[in-house]
Amino acid sequence: MIKLKFLLLLVTTSFYAPTFAFTVAVPVKNPILPIGFLAGTTSGHEEITRQTLILLNNHLKTKGISLDELSPEILAEKDAGFSGASGLNSGNSIIRGNYATDLPNVLTDHFNLPNWYHMKIGAWNTNPDVQFVHFLRNIKPGEVLASQQETCFEARNTIIKSTIDGLNLWHVGNIRSALFLVGHATHTIQDSFSHAHTKRSDAEHNYDLLNVCYYGNRRETHTKTCRHHFIDFRDDIWMGSPIDIIKRIFALIIPSEEIREDSLKETATLARTASLRYLYLVTDYLFKNKDKPANPAEVTNLLTDQLFEGRSGNNAIDKGLAAEDESNQLVMPRGIMSCNALGSQDDHAPLEEAHFTSILQPKAAEKSSEDSSVN
Repeated sequence: MIKLKFLLLLVTTSFYAPTFAFTVAVPVKNPILPIGFLAGTTSGHEEITRQTLILLNNHLKTKGISLDELSPEILAEKDAGFSGASGLNSGNSIIRGNYATDLPNVLTDHFNLPNWYHMKIGAWNTNPDVQFVHFLRNIKPGEVLASQQETCFEARNTIIKSTIDGLNLWHVGNIRSALFLVGHATHTIQDSFSHAHTKRSDAEHNYDLLNVCYYGNRRETHTKTCRHHFIDFRDDIWMGSPIDIIKRIFALIIPSEEIREDSLKETATLARTASLRYLYLVTDYLFKNKDKPANPAEVTNLLTDQLFEGRSGNNAIDKGLAAEDESNQLVMPRGIMSCNALGSQDDHAPLEEAHFTSILQPKAAEKSSEDSSVN
């Protein structure tokens, strides 16, 4: 029994990548059992994003809309395969952009994400100045943490900027890089739902953000602040009961999207719903503005009013479904990422003691560097 437990632990942890966010596929094959969908740790962000694309496509087809009309690249190579969806091997640019947010060094041939942030590629995940892309708090000089509210708005700003730059790349015909940046935005959105990154309220209170964590070793001055561990099992996306594992094994033998969709933890399901709303708004914008560059103010208002602090207005999308189902309640009707209730101070004061400043304004969109994109 002890040997069996040890083997199971080894199988599970050997999949685990010491990276941020819901897990991603590590760039090495597991020597024992390379089945990410079974162990649930080689396919995290990628699987959430893959399911989101399928749900989006299924819903739009019920409305007589084909994503292929925009570009076949949107739905390209999104199948999970036996080992689960892998951003490292996927040919889907949205999945690759999501994946590269954690491991950009293995995908620089597609898009140099650190360069887009004017950062060096080395030590990307531990860089104290870009923690917000993982919806974590930056670490300022003197070991001072960025405030929770500042982090939230920085994350929103990077989602907005990624979207605007992506839409502009789309306008000039650079489809792959455009979708890569859209995928990057979905990663930040998804991270905001991981228990290793944030604490959220319950369904009755819109799953609103309550706490934003930081990454790394515990700091004496921040003992009351939530922390993302170097290896954090709260980032796993799959439900882990024996019945759930048996169902997933069955889904490997007879592929079943329904089983995959129903096997996600609540946090991953919420992340998928939020990603679905975002991708719906982006593709809807593209359908309506095919021949126009992005209007920064319009895109900012769209994402703020219909994603961060409101709903898309499409019931099926807002419920996270591929089709209407009146029996299911609307999820997060007040938006997926409101920052106003978070502390605005740099210290770790409890929320009830925090003072709030005026809302930070989104940064102006910057032109994407030619070095960061490919034709």
